Amino acid sequence: MIKKFILIISLFLPFSSSAQEEYKLKKVDFKGNNHIKSSELKNVTSLKAKNVFGKLQFWKKSSTYQEELAVKDLDNLHKIYQSQGYIDVKIRDSLVVDEKKMSVRVYFIISENSPTRIKSFAWEIEKSDSFEEKNILKILPKQKLAKTNDIFTDKAIYNLMESAQNSFRNQGYVYAQTKALFKIDTTNKTVDVKIKVSQGDKYVNGKISFEGLKQVSKKLLSKRINLKSGDVFSAEKLNEAQSRAFNMQLFKYITISPEKDSTQPHIIDYKVKLEELNKWDLNLGLGYGTEDRIRAQILLTKRAFLGGIRQLNLGIKTSYFEPINMYLKFRQPNIFADKIDFIWNPYYNKERERSYNVERLGTNFTLEKKLNRKASTFLTYNIESSDVTITLESSDANSEIIEGVRQKSGLIWGYQYRNVDNYFSPTSGWYAQSLTSYNGLGIKTDYPYFKLLLDGRTYQPLWRRWVFASQLRMGYIASTNKTNLTPIEDRFLLGGGNSIRAYQRNSISANTDKSSETIGGNSMLEMSIEARFPIYNALEGVLLGDAGNVWADSGQYRLNDLKYGFGIGLRYNTPIGPLRLDVAAPVWDTFKMQLYITFGHAF
Repeated sequence: MIKKFILIISLFLPFSSSAQEEYKLKKVDFKGNNHIKSSELKNVTSLKAKNVFGKLQFWKKSSTYQEELAVKDLDNLHKIYQSQGYIDVKIRDSLVVDEKKMSVRVYFIISENSPTRIKSFAWEIEKSDSFEEKNILKILPKQKLAKTNDIFTDKAIYNLMESAQNSFRNQGYVYAQTKALFKIDTTNKTVDVKIKVSQGDKYVNGKISFEGLKQVSKKLLSKRINLKSGDVFSAEKLNEAQSRAFNMQLFKYITISPEKDSTQPHIIDYKVKLEELNKWDLNLGLGYGTEDRIRAQILLTKRAFLGGIRQLNLGIKTSYFEPINMYLKFRQPNIFADKIDFIWNPYYNKERERSYNVERLGTNFTLEKKLNRKASTFLTYNIESSDVTITLESSDANSEIIEGVRQKSGLIWGYQYRNVDNYFSPTSGWYAQSLTSYNGLGIKTDYPYFKLLLDGRTYQPLWRRWVFASQLRMGYIASTNKTNLTPIEDRFLLGGGNSIRAYQRNSISANTDKSSETIGGNSMLEMSIEARFPIYNALEGVLLGDAGNVWADSGQYRLNDLKYGFGIGLRYNTPIGPLRLDVAAPVWDTFKMQLYITFGHAF
């Protein structure tokens, strides 16, 4: 019995000893990396030490040094250098141990040496029965791998190989393959690059079969897909067909799968699998926000309205600042050409501001075109009747707030480009939008004007899921007649949960410092930044800063007159976007903290 006890104790001793000898990982750094940034190298290392912000998260345990991870990191660092042409790179790790604090600092010492450079580049085409020399040469990507004497990198080679394969597959060569061949001169550190292309046989489109089609017309869907029998197969056209079919907004899902015809050579058939949406949809929404307070929404959707892919929406919304918002939206896709939609949008709403109320009744006629997956543009003709009522009861009454009904009509042109990785919570990419309008075209109006609004946003990934987000907005409005007055309800106001968060909603006006009124302004400039960082699972934190102001004169932007606000926030990510809590306060103005609870990022 005693022997067994001693044996059990001896088995556990090494593990106890090992646990006691764990050293905290204090720092991981790089020396000698002149051509690759430390941030890029940290992305491939498994040893991770807490940074300044990580140390603030005291509830998280510090990482420990593990020799096996250090060995793995050395291998990964060699690979990243070799992939960028530094084949003779030498890397070793150096440890600085603090026995008292039981901590380790790890330094990776790098000797990059000279990179390998490109000496020559060539294509080698493997001929087949369907080889067409003139056409093949046209298919090959026009760009070269790199200029002679450029640094040899894996990424450039594989990008070119992928580009070549895509070019072939868009010309009917479904099974085209590429292979890279290298001849490396280790003495002179040069490489001869040859890309071997096997294009295979050429295929054309065959028949299309459908699975799950019930109410939608087969003829209509076939026309929308537009993969004609006998046309040369194209992977690019297949992707476009998939996108066109899904954008019909008639299906829960739809997939188009190419299949080789077993009975006929060089034929590609297509199988379309889908599930249709209901023709009628009713969505009800109820929520709360610190600005809008209780808000509610009803949205009724009729798909295949009057047949085809037309769609009709009836919406009713209500909240504190917008007591009523009713609209009807009719959409007719492909009215003149592919990807050009016609939209008719009559509306009625009431808006509540600090100094006045507005009642709007109008309609929009819009032509909208999707240029590609990232960009779209539209042209709208708007007709509107606006009824303005003064609500401020004070001696500050301003002659610029003109009560009564005014008629408006004009053109609005918009352009939008969205290149982000995630619609609800972007972590990289950028977004740009411009809105240009001219009021006073058609129906006679007392206050014609020109208006321009620009909006730009960027999202930059940093380290460990940190994201730096920024926004810049600029607005300009000017009268185009002798009155030099612009409608108060169309001027710029700032402040609120999606603006300068240190100030209440629409409280920043051209006369904010002199009066309790908010009469808006004809010039606006707004800038915002956010540092978004992970806390735990779906919970994120935000450090935020906003700046901006509104000025009375058109084209007036005084940077020394900006209002500033800083704050912190929390985000809890959900499938429909983040639940947001922001707290912000002004700088150099009377300290008054603002709290916002709502859905979605501020920008």
